[in-house]
Amino acid sequence: MDAQQRNTKDWYLGKDPMSFVSEDIINFIKNRAGKKILDFGCGLGGYSARLGQLGFKCTALDANENYVQIAKSIKVDAQLQKGDKIEFPDGHFDTVIMVEVIEHLDNLDSVLSEVKRVAKDNLIITCPNCTEEPLLTKAGLLFEHVLDADHKRFFTVSTLKETLKKYFSEVSVFEKEPVEPRIFNLLSRGSLINAILLNLYNLNVIKPKIFFRLYAEARKDPR
Repeated sequence: MDAQQRNTKDWYLGKDPMSFVSEDIINFIKNRAGKKILDFGCGLGGYSARLGQLGFKCTALDANENYVQIAKSIKVDAQLQKGDKIEFPDGHFDTVIMVEVIEHLDNLDSVLSEVKRVAKDNLIITCPNCTEEPLLTKAGLLFEHVLDADHKRFFTVSTLKETLKKYFSEVSVFEKEPVEPRIFNLLSRGSLINAILLNLYNLNVIKPKIFFRLYAEARKDPR
């Protein structure tokens, strides 16, 4: 059976905005962001809402008017993004965040140029990790993001770093959210050896090799 493609322009409609918020991603942002944040490509606004609860001042932008209205309904300062230009002055925000956005952009260079302009300090990104995707494909497994009809770019550690280095002087990219424990958790229902391997992962005896997401911080100036 062929995998059913989905379009992120309407996929999230009718869903709870907070149900998509990852506390791992929130913690990554919390530990690196300044107090004044631009959430570029905010979707339903869940990340801005959660960061607002933690004391950050967030402004959210999205090109999808339906998503902007949903974000507003949960008290997020959300605005419609039209075109490539970000309608804020230079250095207006301490930090820009782009959570699962960069892989969907046609106009990546224009957006990153604008992001650099409005960010005083840094950009924080998460996106799907394609570094070991050939290994997963060989094993008959499929990353969920491949189902997105509007997924236009596939980043590895090296290609994400190269892309961000064009605009920012200091770039760090991390592989996060290990895949193997999830696989062994599914397989272990009928296999003692897989249950043992899962326990070894949980005990940090075996180190994961395949990770679901890339987390990145790009800074305008070195620390």
